[in-house]
Amino acid sequence: PKCGAKDQYGDNCEVCGAAYEPTELKNPYSALTGATPVMKPVEQYFFKLSDPRCVAFLQDWLNTPGRLQPEMVNKV
Repeated sequence: PKCGAKDQYGDNCEVCGAAYEPTELKNPYSALTGATPVMKPVEQYFFKLSDPRCVAFLQDWLNTPGRLQPEMVNKV
């Protein structure tokens, strides 16, 4: 949006390198459907993944057989 380049993604301009917020896009639309985005209020939750409770839960979840492919468990 800073230089006016068309067809840019929602976080930076590939033409001028400027960083910006997705809400700053001019005439935004979905590359898949052409639909225009709608701003809505959302509820977000944040977790401190280093908290021992989160670590224990995630380790248990990841190590449950059949939940994820072994290759994915190794990545996480």
